[in-house]
Amino acid sequence: MVMIASVIDARSGLPFEHGADVLSCFSEAAAAFGRPDPATGTQRLDAAGFDRYRKRRDGLFCRQLAMRRDALTGSAGAFPRDFEHIYQEVLGEERRPMNLMGLVRMDRRVPLGARTHTVRRRLGTGDVAIYRGGTEVPVVRGVRVEEQFRVVHLVTSVVTDYFEMLSDNFAGLNNFADDTRDAVRFLEERANKIGFDGQPDMQVHGLLNYPHLAKTVSAVSFAPAAVAAAPAATRAELNRLANYARQNSGGTFRPNRFATSIRIADTLMQTQNSAATDRSVGQVWLDGQPDISRIEGVHELEGIGPNGEDGLFFYDDQLQSTAFVLVQPPSPLPAHAINAFQNQTVYVMTIGGVVMRNVGNNLLGYAAGV
Repeated sequence: MVMIASVIDARSGLPFEHGADVLSCFSEAAAAFGRPDPATGTQRLDAAGFDRYRKRRDGLFCRQLAMRRDALTGSAGAFPRDFEHIYQEVLGEERRPMNLMGLVRMDRRVPLGARTHTVRRRLGTGDVAIYRGGTEVPVVRGVRVEEQFRVVHLVTSVVTDYFEMLSDNFAGLNNFADDTRDAVRFLEERANKIGFDGQPDMQVHGLLNYPHLAKTVSAVSFAPAAVAAAPAATRAELNRLANYARQNSGGTFRPNRFATSIRIADTLMQTQNSAATDRSVGQVWLDGQPDISRIEGVHELEGIGPNGEDGLFFYDDQLQSTAFVLVQPPSPLPAHAINAFQNQTVYVMTIGGVVMRNVGNNLLGYAAGV
């Protein structure tokens, strides 16, 4: 190793004053990353070398010096962190919202322990005739059909280490509680995903792949420029989708809610309907809807179409039409030892997927959102 008298920052022209130990370590990096001054023999770092030095200093140098920190150069009248303010709160990770429970009802009627849940329906058949004498009278009889679904258990766990717990207690931390909250959150996120996408291999259905759900691809673009250029065409396409169930069932089925991607919802509610009004395309469209009162935007409906289109989901949110079967919310099992120093706590959530008993109320459309 070549020892040097001083190290100069090429940006400020000032010497580094990190003590003899740091200087000794720094000289190795300077020899590799810097350039010498031929007049004075001083090692001068260029900008790229300085950035590499900082990364290496923060990693390698701190480890070599046992994480030493100097509060001030020369003689210090305080410990390294005496002038540092640390906020009391610890920020958590910002995660996307889970919109399933806000869109559909939770069906909690399936008891824990059931492996399947079955929907039964009675269908009547027969005829009626005008009596004209004789003994031939039509007969009415019923038939029964069943639709069966699976119940699945979602599992995860939290592992606690005896020695880590000692350190946590010493530091006043509660990492076990934080890990527990994460475990519950991850279970709910997986259930939310299954609620939209289903788990076909397990015979568990979601909103977007439910059997017999009516689907259509829209020829009208819902991109901001297209909506602004042709608001009437946009409203007409929304009417077609919203009226489909009611018109094709003779009024038997009628959706009462409309959910789409966040970007399409924003486009509809923020694009002016015409130069003569301040009202948006979405507000004008809602004025003509007998059952739908608002446009809801959720990220789960973005890019779900066969060619990356966004979803437009018209549905009835009553329990007999669209529901998510929640058998057991996230719950811990008794902790068990996995070795002499570690315990594992398993968390379980039991669900039965989405059930659309009256699927005729619902329609999923696909449309370009960008």
